[in-house]
Amino acid sequence: MENKLNCKNCNNTGYILKQITGTDGNHYTVAVECECNAKRKYITQAQSVGLGDSIFNKTFETFETTEPWQQTIKQKAQEFCNQNKQKMFYIGGQIGCGKTHICTAIINALLKLGYNCHYVIWSNIITRLKQTAYDDKQLYYEQLDQLKFVEVLYIDDFFKNPTASKADIDIAFQIINARYLNNLTTIISSERSLCKGTNTLLEQDEAISSRIYELTGGGEFNLSILKDKNKNYRFKNLI
Repeated sequence: MENKLNCKNCNNTGYILKQITGTDGNHYTVAVECECNAKRKYITQAQSVGLGDSIFNKTFETFETTEPWQQTIKQKAQEFCNQNKQKMFYIGGQIGCGKTHICTAIINALLKLGYNCHYVIWSNIITRLKQTAYDDKQLYYEQLDQLKFVEVLYIDDFFKNPTASKADIDIAFQIINARYLNNLTTIISSERSLCKGTNTLLEQDEAISSRIYELTGGGEFNLSILKDKNKNYRFKNLI
């Protein structure tokens, strides 16, 4: 989506002329900000998040809710956006069940509320950070601090690989712990459920998973989608 709107009110200038009466009784023409500027700002911010055009397509309105479990996911995600107590939303489990879609919808909603949001794919960012730590320590700490302290962080496919190195776990702990201590909003999707079933995040690292569990309010915004190929909607026409 281009950051360009066809606004007939301001002819895409961002401002409209308005007649006002001053305290001296004289009439003046002033330029005031057009209502379209709020949408322009949203588009600019959305384009900088890192989700590409999917930020405009994956919304609550486009999230499919034909099954009760999908209705629960959407309800919980919307509740998360409408409250200010719990600072983390975690959804893990079945591939293709809409985890990235619902998390993107959350980011979309938070952008419209004025939050500064940032998106990363875990496998990409962990590789980049480790390489940067080797090549340029100062840049490494700058990149790490962005993940620690950005207002809203969305981590996609958290700990996707079956095994994680000590360096992977250490970096993940630094990010999660900083956000935990500073009460910053974090959205996480993963093929691993947090603490239910097999191959959980808890099995990978207790310190990280316990902080996430606390920030999600325990079971309030911690969702586990049990493995079931019928829930993989990428294959819905093949199953």
